[in-house]
Amino acid sequence: MEQFYDQSIGEDFRSKLASLKKKVRSESFDGQSRGYGIAGNTFRAYRGYNLRPSEVYRHWASLKTEDVLGGYFPSMTDQRAFDEWHRELFESIYNHWFSEQGQEISFAHTSKLLDLYLKWLMTNQKCPGQLASAILYYGYCALDSQILFRLNQCLSGALPIKNPTMGDILNRNTYVFCQELIKDFAEKFGGTRTLFDFYAWEPGGFQKTRS
Repeated sequence: MEQFYDQSIGEDFRSKLASLKKKVRSESFDGQSRGYGIAGNTFRAYRGYNLRPSEVYRHWASLKTEDVLGGYFPSMTDQRAFDEWHRELFESIYNHWFSEQGQEISFAHTSKLLDLYLKWLMTNQKCPGQLASAILYYGYCALDSQILFRLNQCLSGALPIKNPTMGDILNRNTYVFCQELIKDFAEKFGGTRTLFDFYAWEPGGFQKTRS
């Protein structure tokens, strides 16, 4: 895919890497206001559930954060080890959701909750340095319409999807394929998937990428 890379976007990404890395462990953890990285408007797409999706997610996130900040996470020095932990967290969210809601949650929605949570966790000042580093180097993008649209721009429009959405992430194969495309592009210009996520997504960024 390298032949399709938009060099101007790639160099712009490279030029911002130093500032993007400063986001790691940069945010204070406000115990009185815990959104765990997900604003209320994100949950508008989570429809048809008995309980408020934001409450179910935050209940899970509070329990997981208590464990993580207490040091309960594996040592992750390579992608395989991180992926094992990532799969465990995916199953944890999925099972918690089903237990609370009595309904399943889609693969796309589960993945987005997990990757947004890890993105938030990495920016938390209380996040252990070893864990923050593992998320920085081995973590995944929270795939949504803005990230996917920006990815297609980076590939000079090579993906045959005019208006991609999170709903297009139908299964793990689609998820892994998109993540590998992001990884290859990001590493070509000295970054990681997590740094690409920070670069590609920002409030109002979706409109900016289309302008």
